Amino acid sequence: MTRQAPFKGFNLDNPRAKKMNDFLKEQMPDLYEGDGIKWNFTKFLIDREGNVVGRFESPDDPQDMKPAIEQLL
Repeated sequence: MTRQAPFKGFNLDNPRAKKMNDFLKEQMPDLYEGDGIKWNFTKFLIDREGNVVGRFESPDDPQDMKPAIEQLL
């Protein structure tokens, strides 16, 4: 899934995401690099054919996924 939806960074407009971004860069730079899961609760959106069509990081609010989900319905 991480190959189909690589890590694009955190939404730094979100205070929780900025905090996580800063923490990982300072305390766990190896984890921050690459497309791997950065923290628990990373969410992937899968279409009806089983393709990964979206990735939402841990600090993203589930409501942020609503437009992407509605687009697939």
